[in-house]
Amino acid sequence: MVTTNAVPVTRYRIGDLARLAGPAVSTLRTWQERYPGLLRPARTTGGHRLYDDVDLAAVQAMQQLVAAGHSVSAAAAQVIQQRDRHLPPLEGVTAAERPAPGPLRMDKAQTWWASTAAEELDAVRAAHEATRAFLRATSPGEVAAAVVRFVGDVGGTVQPAQEGGDTAVPLDLSLGLDAPVLAHAPAGSPARRRLEALLPILVEDARLAAGRLRADQSRRTGSRSRSRPPG
Repeated sequence: MVTTNAVPVTRYRIGDLARLAGPAVSTLRTWQERYPGLLRPARTTGGHRLYDDVDLAAVQAMQQLVAAGHSVSAAAAQVIQQRDRHLPPLEGVTAAERPAPGPLRMDKAQTWWASTAAEELDAVRAAHEATRAFLRATSPGEVAAAVVRFVGDVGGTVQPAQEGGDTAVPLDLSLGLDAPVLAHAPAGSPARRRLEALLPILVEDARLAAGRLRADQSRRTGSRSRSRPPG
């Protein structure tokens, strides 16, 4: 957490923002990319993003609106509109549209992408199993297969990219090994929320793991070629 001396404004790094507001860092990055204007960080001379209390309030409002039944996109539109007007993010939202006050029940999830804590835990376990599979994989194909299993584990399906459609999540799961394939889940469904929250970072890790395995295979192939006596 960074506090400026000249102006009494508290600045947060993205990890601080995640810790204070609740969503994972990957979720905050997804929201920032998908909904321009939702978060409006300042930049340090080194290029790092720093967030303020208005950004913190925006994230908290997003979670409240989603918990009250709004879609993520609708919640983002509401918060962005309020920010553009320099108004508090929930000003004008009726009491009926807000979640009931009181302590968080243990059966409720603390993220926008899971409706219960059990659902959240199951999805995180599926992501953990996929990551473990990346570490055990001996070929890029095994890494890609682990990503496909994860999609099924959280309730999605995998279809060829050319089929497209509104249910597609635009991330190629083939890792460049074969024809592109995409995860699918209906918009607004629990499976779609889980995929939007967890799949981007999982695919990024999968690409890194597959890239290392390709490099290892290339080194082994080159080493064998150099060790063969001339024929």
